[in-house]
Amino acid sequence: MFIMMLYFAMPNSGGNHVAHTINGLQAKLDSHHEHRKHQCTMEKLKTLCLSVKTYYIWKIKEFEDFRDSVKH
Repeated sequence: MFIMMLYFAMPNSGGNHVAHTINGLQAKLDSHHEHRKHQCTMEKLKTLCLSVKTYYIWKIKEFEDFRDSVKH
């Protein structure tokens, strides 16, 4: 609301400048948000990969133990 008052209170060129600045800030915020979202997704992906890797290492170890017990 305050931004709209600022926009109308200024002469045309000033109003356009304010609108341009606000749009620029919004674009920066959006791109920063996208970057954070991407980082978050990457972190989740890394965690998932690590979990899967750990699970399979554990399963392989379990299988090797089983195999060794059958051999003897």
